[in-house]
Amino acid sequence: MVESHHIFAHPRPRLRRAARALTAFGLIVAGMAIIAQLLVGVFWGGAGVLFFGGAFFAAVLSLPLIMLTAMFPAVAVDAEGLTLSPMLGGRSRILWAQIAEVRPHPLLYDNESAGRLMHGRGYQPRRGVIVLVQREARLPLPYHLVGRVCGSPLAGFGISTSAHTGYDQLVRLIEERL
Repeated sequence: MVESHHIFAHPRPRLRRAARALTAFGLIVAGMAIIAQLLVGVFWGGAGVLFFGGAFFAAVLSLPLIMLTAMFPAVAVDAEGLTLSPMLGGRSRILWAQIAEVRPHPLLYDNESAGRLMHGRGYQPRRGVIVLVQREARLPLPYHLVGRVCGSPLAGFGISTSAHTGYDQLVRLIEERL
């Protein structure tokens, strides 16, 4: 059984805060670029038509940043389910019955030589899973992007050894409830 409320957070909080700030900055810049290009396209007439394509291109390039906000949320576990705290945005609640499937994470790549260089003797190979959630959970758009990238029509979020303390315990808790 799980404690009344256990949080599986990022093992390096300062790195997480820096990533959150950079992601927010990137999304703000992308949003401003999209708006500026749409305005130029509208007000510049025939010569501004190419700016509509630029706005579309900027929107497509911002999708990975949007997905990153929900790829590896902090996870709080209690008796009723999970509470996800993404990098940006509000918390989302998932009941245990709403978890559909746990799959190996298709986007994780373990570079052993780089890992040994960064972590030395403390190096551990990267492992991770994607937790797919039924539609009834009504998760926000970024979670749906994560699920789509993993080849599922369901929303999802990732758990990995590099993004969560207590990775093995968290995966075991989720798999026990399936």
